[in-house]
Amino acid sequence: MATTRQDAWTDEEDLLLAEVVLRHIREGGTQLSAFKEVGRQLSRTPAACGFRWNSYVRKLYKEQIEEAKQIRKATPASVEIEQKQEQHGVVTFATLDDVIFFLQDYKNAKGASEAISWQEKLEQLQQEVEQLRQENNRLQQKLSRYEEEYRTLFDYIDRKRSVVESGEERGIQLLREHNVLEKIEK
Repeated sequence: MATTRQDAWTDEEDLLLAEVVLRHIREGGTQLSAFKEVGRQLSRTPAACGFRWNSYVRKLYKEQIEEAKQIRKATPASVEIEQKQEQHGVVTFATLDDVIFFLQDYKNAKGASEAISWQEKLEQLQQEVEQLRQENNRLQQKLSRYEEEYRTLFDYIDRKRSVVESGEERGIQLLREHNVLEKIEK
């Protein structure tokens, strides 16, 4: 009994591939976009669709491919724009002046949005600088408080040291007065 591969192409899939590719050729689209469209519909990769088209299906539709190319060449650019706009639900005619105006307007709008973006970044950086200044002031106050406490501590230690040293000297004088120190030294 002969088994068929699970990924084998059916005649219906080949027909769908041919129809979509021919439509893209007629409308001035690319084969790659056709392969992507068919791949989504058939749950196959665009590469698999392209391989199938180039290795088998294309050879079956040589005449239809030439007719589609002739139709594409005969179709003026404004009709192609109209067809694409109809696909998106918009019906308007675009002249070259319209396109130039649109592109200039787009460029100006993009420049304005970039300027707004830079302005927002500048404001954000200024806020960060202000926060850092406040933190710096807070840390400076803390440091001066620690330095003051440090000086107070050392003043206290110096006073106690002088008391202890003067107390030792008085003790030595008392011992000399009573001849205790001389007896200890002997």
